This record gives sequence, structure tokens and C-alpha cells, in this order.
Amino acid sequence: MFKVLATGLYFVALLGAAQTAAILKARDPGPVDCRDDLGAAALGNAQDSVSCINQLAARGSDACNADQLSNILCQQGNTAITILNKQLNEGGTSDPGNVALTCNDVAQAAGHIMDICTRGDGTVRGSTDAFDNSNVIVDIRGL
Repeated sequence: MFKVLATGLYFVALLGAAQTAAILKARDPGPVDCRDDLGAAALGNAQDSVSCINQLAARGSDACNADQLSNILCQQGNTAITILNKQLNEGGTSDPGNVALTCNDVAQAAGHIMDICTRGDGTVRGSTDAFDNSNVIVDIRGL
């Protein structure tokens, strides 16, 4: 379902060359937290995560905005990719312009989580800021 490149980036074989290039374009990723504080129950399945990343990437420039505190953008099996609005999480109000992002932005951030947090047993869990929008956290974990 997915292949590991020499650089450690994951890509989904089902995507065309143009989509893959758009997803893998160079950007400065934020720090990733593999959320070891959450325990084994929060571990998601790596293959299910890749399936979700593929679905999000296929939506490309569609809006995947964090207009609520938390939005599950994709769930596969017991694994979900969720976005969290930092402004609402901190008790503030949220300006829609500050939490706008594309589904590609989410897919790229989720791929970065995969690169850093995928475990040898095929599980994954972690979070990072969305690409191009530090007001939004992208999170992968088991439900």
C-alpha cells in the first residue's frame, strides 16, 4: 500500500506523479510530538494512517479548515487523523482566516508524523502543526 523512499518519506503508490510531487514538495516541517504520554491505547495503525493520508491528498486544495475545536478528517479502522484549532483550545475565539488550510497541508503534516513516529510494530501516534498554519495541530492516533 505504501513505499518507503530512501529519504524516509512515505508516499502512496495510487497517487499520480503530479499529486505525489505536490505532496512531497520541500517545506519546513514543524516539530513532531509522538505523544508517548498517551499510552498504548492511543496507538493507531500505520497502514490505516497511510490510507487516510491518501484520501486527504486526493482532496488536494479542498478546504480542511479547523473551524471547530476538533475535526476528525478521516477515520480508517481504529485510526483517525484529526485537526485541532489551537485558538479555541486555549479558550479564545477563532478567526476563520487563521485556521484555513488545504487537505494537502493536512496530508503533508500527517506524512511528517508518519516519518517520525511510526513504530516497528506497524503502529503510529503523534501530532504536529499543520503545514503553513501553526494555529492548527494535525494529530494521528487510535480511537
